[in-house]
Amino acid sequence: MAGPTGERDSDPDITGRLMKIIRFRPKGVTISELARETRVNRNSVAKYMEILQVAGQVDMKVVGNAKVYSAATRVPIATMINTFSEYIIVLDAKGQISLINDQYLRFAGLAKEEVIGHRIGEVKLPGLTSEVIIFIRDDLEGREASLEVTIEKNDEEYFFAIRCIRTVLEGGGHGTLIILRDVSEHRRAEIALRESENLFRTLFASVRMPIFLHTSASEEIPGRFIEVNDSACRAFGHTREEMLSMSIADLYPQGEDGTRPELFPFREGKTLTFERHLRTRHGMTAPFRINTQFLVMDGREVILSIARDITTEQELAQQQRQHIHDLGFLATTSSEIASFGRKCDLFPYITGTICRTLPAGSAMVATPSVGDGKTWTVRAAQSAADAGPSGGLHAAPGRTIAMTDDLIARLGTGEMLGPAMPGDGVEERHVPAEPAPGAMLCYRKGLVVDGELFGMVVFELPEESGGESLRLLEAFCDQAAVALRRQAAEEELTATNATLRRKLVEHERDLVHMNEILNILNVERSYLDRALTEQTEFIVKCLTISGLAIVGLNREGTITEINHNACEIIGADEGELIGRDWFRELVAGSGGAGASDLHETLIDGTLKAGISARPVTCTDGTKRSMVWLAHRANAGQDNPTKVYWFGEEAPGERIMELSVNL
Repeated sequence: MAGPTGERDSDPDITGRLMKIIRFRPKGVTISELARETRVNRNSVAKYMEILQVAGQVDMKVVGNAKVYSAATRVPIATMINTFSEYIIVLDAKGQISLINDQYLRFAGLAKEEVIGHRIGEVKLPGLTSEVIIFIRDDLEGREASLEVTIEKNDEEYFFAIRCIRTVLEGGGHGTLIILRDVSEHRRAEIALRESENLFRTLFASVRMPIFLHTSASEEIPGRFIEVNDSACRAFGHTREEMLSMSIADLYPQGEDGTRPELFPFREGKTLTFERHLRTRHGMTAPFRINTQFLVMDGREVILSIARDITTEQELAQQQRQHIHDLGFLATTSSEIASFGRKCDLFPYITGTICRTLPAGSAMVATPSVGDGKTWTVRAAQSAADAGPSGGLHAAPGRTIAMTDDLIARLGTGEMLGPAMPGDGVEERHVPAEPAPGAMLCYRKGLVVDGELFGMVVFELPEESGGESLRLLEAFCDQAAVALRRQAAEEELTATNATLRRKLVEHERDLVHMNEILNILNVERSYLDRALTEQTEFIVKCLTISGLAIVGLNREGTITEINHNACEIIGADEGELIGRDWFRELVAGSGGAGASDLHETLIDGTLKAGISARPVTCTDGTKRSMVWLAHRANAGQDNPTKVYWFGEEAPGERIMELSVNL
């Protein structure tokens, strides 16, 4: 590598030789002496000495016209700047970089040779933007100031505070010290804090529940509001300015004795949830569930309270308790109704249960009488023990009521009818717009199941007892309707069972009579079958004696019987012939097909008898011409139909005579 003068010596070798000479000359050495001993020209030596001086390795003093160099006795500035965590650059008066510490080089990813000697704007150093360069130039002109910049590297932001300081270089000239201090952690913390504050303010303002930040008991004005959200202002009807001039005590309503609840029902440092009625601007009160937390903010004791209106929650809880009570009531009545038999009178139970549910009410049950359906009979009526003077329906068990078609049709819908002023259960009297205190109102409910009307329930109750009581009584009436239908179904089922039992007895009696007739017929059939069998056997014996061949076949044409004459003609024993196929094995040639057709005709019952001239194949292979008379015979009740083949050798005169007789 060429040195400052273009010579092919490497810089480390030349600077090493120069430093070796200087160390052994404690009084100093001039450039001329160094040039002679190193054999390097004066200009190059001068350049190298300037670099060593800037690096802090040598000191220089002027003696006359000569510059005398000696080994530096101070810590080199290049070594010192590497001990700082800040990023440091030293510029000379011309704006060239004379020093840069290793920390900045590592952050920039550059080598020192790429930076030293270059002007500040010629090297791309992180953070030294055009804005910063202008700032530095202003500083070089004599104005000192600080600047903060943001650097993006590897998809991450870094924040640096840049400070420029006018300084005197070691050679005596003026320069600029640039210090870049990494303030990223501090700035990130500030950004996170601002985001957290913005998020808190956003949440504080957007939460639908009222939120208060107020002073604690130790303040001069305990409970004074410090901050409130918009929901708190809306909930209590005050502006934000009005709320901030109030305290939590202004929201607590006074009791009958003029006192207010405890202002701070908790100990400091504790979290507590409690319920209070709070007052709005217009004097209305509502229940709130308040969650309080004791906090310390900027050394000041404060309380954060979050209030939630639980009016709806309490109403739902009350409805749930009422629902559970109603379910228990209906479960009890369902169990009691189920214990009633079909002959038990359910109507007094219905009126009694209604009166127990309505301590100041009355009840009546009426059902259709036999006839046109418009005349109904009161089956039960009852008044509660503490019913007022106006309580009590004008009806008694056994009394008849004339119903109208319109009322019957409306009762058939199963809906609750009313209210109306009390009467006889049919007449509907108009209810005044403002009923008198304690006035009784009348309601009607049809006992309907699957569109079938079994009766009606009429009950009176005080005007202030509506709502939940009506819904409960409506459900109970539906239970009672189902029970009445069950009783009616059981009555109908009992009558149907009695009719079926009567018919079953009559049917069993008819079956016994039919069995007796069948037994007689079976005996007669048995006698007839035995007579037929005996007659057939007698005829077969007679024909055997007369010398005719006799073969008995079943439906399939298999030999089941054969007499001695037929065995002699065929030339085989009876045991050899039983079970053989008559038509395939013994009736010769094509004649077997015609014989088979005759056999099937006889089996089907088309003919009773028929004559066929068919040869028969003997065991020795000869064929004998035969004349056959085929006759269908019933062998008896338990035996299938048979066909007997009677035959003799041609011309078959006896066969012909036999066919005439049959």
